[in-house]
Amino acid sequence: MEGKRGVTVWAVDSIAHSEAGDSSPPLHIQRTDISGARVYSYQLGGEVSHLWTASNDSGSPVASGVYLWLLESDSKPPASGKIAMIR
Repeated sequence: MEGKRGVTVWAVDSIAHSEAGDSSPPLHIQRTDISGARVYSYQLGGEVSHLWTASNDSGSPVASGVYLWLLESDSKPPASGKIAMIR
């Protein structure tokens, strides 16, 4: 997918969250830089997916580097991984 300023943005947060009639608890997505400093945080409520646009909580683009993600829910074990941002 082509993002702002010609940056290619990959949809890495396509998360199947709830189906019709399902009352699943919200999911919390958090991204940190490699040192552990929070870059971005989002609460996924009734949406079925979320797209991170490679920006921080203030809306500014993040720098090239490795970012860690954590997905938490009250009803499921946490999931985590790494994302490499190359500009």
